[in-house]
Amino acid sequence: MLLAIDISNTNIKLGLYNSATMSHNWVVSTVRQRTTDEYAMVLNDLIRHVGYRLTDIDDIILSSVVPPLTPVFQEFFKSLRCVTVTKKRSCWIIRWTSE
Repeated sequence: MLLAIDISNTNIKLGLYNSATMSHNWVVSTVRQRTTDEYAMVLNDLIRHVGYRLTDIDDIILSSVVPPLTPVFQEFFKSLRCVTVTKKRSCWIIRWTSE
């Protein structure tokens, strides 16, 4: 499963994909002062609400135009089980290990 995250100045848009099909999507407010723990709780709750766990996610694509929030999300992903983070322009591609 792929989690796509687009962080803009007003909203953060999230999409959960099975293969090429988006199965779920959400929009949450961008709050620059939120911590890694706060965004972790939001993401975890959204994903659990639709019957999945964070460990069901295989890949993450993160696009951000809010520089202060990029490390907040990176820290959260690395704390789980992320092994590689690759920057391509304004996108970050995050690969996970299998448990």
